[in-house]
Amino acid sequence: MVDVLDHVKDLKQKQQPVDDVLETLASEYGILLEQTKKILRISDRASLGLLNDHLNLNKQIDALENELLQSQISVMLSQIQPHFLFNSLLAIRELCLIEPETASEAVDEFSAYLRANLDSLNIKIPIPFDKELRHVKTYLSLEKKRFGDKVNIVYDINTTDFSIPVLTLQPIVENAVRHGITKREDGGTVVIKTEEKDDEIIITVTDDGVGFDSECEQESNRHVGIRNVRSRLAAMFCGSLCVQSKPGVGTTAVIRILKEACE
Repeated sequence: MVDVLDHVKDLKQKQQPVDDVLETLASEYGILLEQTKKILRISDRASLGLLNDHLNLNKQIDALENELLQSQISVMLSQIQPHFLFNSLLAIRELCLIEPETASEAVDEFSAYLRANLDSLNIKIPIPFDKELRHVKTYLSLEKKRFGDKVNIVYDINTTDFSIPVLTLQPIVENAVRHGITKREDGGTVVIKTEEKDDEIIITVTDDGVGFDSECEQESNRHVGIRNVRSRLAAMFCGSLCVQSKPGVGTTAVIRILKEACE
């Protein structure tokens, strides 16, 4: 505003009529106004372009993250299947010779287990906990037939009305059996517990197996599986997985999922 008044005074000092002064001002400042509008339009287009680029980048990131998660599931399946398939087939062969009826049940359970794992490859969304629990029970039934009284299972299920990423509970339970209780001469017990809090669902898997030093995790299939589950829980549910273990005592794995993320 001060610049405009100074400009008017300058024009008056040059003895220009008022009409000429106004016309000059309108011309000069009209041009300035148009240039300002043009700059703003260019700025708006640039901002819109940056916004679109940002949205497209976010879409690409989301697509890559989803692809990564699906790849992790495939890797997990490849880790779970080989040793278990081989050992299960050996156990079924032995049962065929001594307990044909039990062997027939084992074949049915083995088929159901394989079907569930194959179906998991095409599942890109969370599944009901009940479905994951059925898969776990099928796995444990096979292991029970194989190890007998060395494998004891306790179910303390207080809530099932929630969803989880596919193959979340199964690898944790498999770790408890494979790396925990079956490593003890007398076997042990795995406890699977679910509970509902005000704002979260808690799943706890506890075993009294050989345990390990959780302060010094080494690269192994057990820990790769744990990291896999942890990353998918964080990405899909803002959830967490905490594993605590002590040699000679056992292992406890705790999954926490926000209730609002399950809705």
